[in-house]
Amino acid sequence: LHPQPEAETEEEAVVVEVPAHKVLLAASCDYFRALLTGAGAHMRDVAAAPPPPPPLTSAPNSQSQLVRQAEPVDDRGGGRGIRTATGVPAPAPVQATPMVLSLPGLDGRSLQLAVAALYERRVEVSAESLEGLVAAASYLGAGALLEACTAYMRGALGLHTCLPLLLLAWRYSLPGSLR
Repeated sequence: LHPQPEAETEEEAVVVEVPAHKVLLAASCDYFRALLTGAGAHMRDVAAAPPPPPPLTSAPNSQSQLVRQAEPVDDRGGGRGIRTATGVPAPAPVQATPMVLSLPGLDGRSLQLAVAALYERRVEVSAESLEGLVAAASYLGAGALLEACTAYMRGALGLHTCLPLLLLAWRYSLPGSLR
């Protein structure tokens, strides 16, 4: 994930890489769920990835057998391999193709905090990180993270904080978050 740099020129631009698993992102955020399941194909700003390999098929006259188990076998050639119960070498595991996304409007630190919160299922919200976390959670559709931010906002509500918190709730359409 690459948050969009806020700098005016390319020389000032700082790209922050935030590695994350697609499964976690899709399970935790509406944005990634739509993007990665195909419903949000129009949202893609993704680096080109090679096409997937064709599916494995058997020859028309070959007999296929059900593989019941795989066990390590010493090849006596110095390496260890995996052979199936039929004695045929098992295919190599499929490697997922990494995806690089650019997320305009998010700063790198907020995205890092948001992704860390998705992994750890907890977040330390502070007055300094609140607006960035709310922006990231709102952009990504991370409901649990938004709930944590609104809980912090309710607890921080006071005479000197009520107006800034109300404006933040209004800006990100958090209805009833300060009740």
